[in-house]
Amino acid sequence: MMTDHTTPPTPDDPDNADDAAVDGTDNADTTGARPRGAGRGREITLSVRGLLGAALITALVVTAGVFIYRDIGARDLLDRSRADASDRAKAESVAGGYATGAATLDYTDLNPWIANVKRGVSPELQKQYDVVGQAMGQIMGPLRMQMSSELVIAKTTRVVGSMYEVQAVVDTNIKSAQAPNGAGSTAVYSLTLDKSKNWEIQKVGDPTKVIADNVAPPAPGAGPAVPAPSGAPPASPAG
Repeated sequence: MMTDHTTPPTPDDPDNADDAAVDGTDNADTTGARPRGAGRGREITLSVRGLLGAALITALVVTAGVFIYRDIGARDLLDRSRADASDRAKAESVAGGYATGAATLDYTDLNPWIANVKRGVSPELQKQYDVVGQAMGQIMGPLRMQMSSELVIAKTTRVVGSMYEVQAVVDTNIKSAQAPNGAGSTAVYSLTLDKSKNWEIQKVGDPTKVIADNVAPPAPGAGPAVPAPSGAPPASPAG
């Protein structure tokens, strides 16, 4: 019989040492290495949390922006509303003051009345009322007319750009040779004011209408008793 005399490997054998080293390395890699994908679960979780946080912050920013925009819009609307109310009040104040001045006169001195109807109006209207003032001096003396007035209301009826249309209503009390005890009447003045020209009056209804309404009708064929502010010389009243 043949006997196997193969010598068992010893640790000192270089070949065996290399094998052992290789085996040790493999074993170390096998036991010490982290399995693939072991940290991905946490990485994905952190990413989702980050996205949720970013989305929440974005939502908060957007919400805050919406509220700020609405607040600014509401403030702007309120400011415009206040400015519009202030402008209307100013136009009504000017128109009301003009109407009461135009409806107040005394035949003994018409200069204050002429000054009132010319105050605050355009240059064109001032020229027209110069003509009216001259005619009124000839008419009011014989009529012995005195008129006082009180504002009832002035209301803005229309706004177009810088132009404000206002109706002013005044109660008047008129004394004359025909009504020495006085007679009550109501006059309505329609005025157009220009805000861009410091509320200058551009148009106004005939300021003498309330006077004409309280004067006896002229005789047939006679001219108008009280002229309208047309700029033309008035016709002489029937004598």
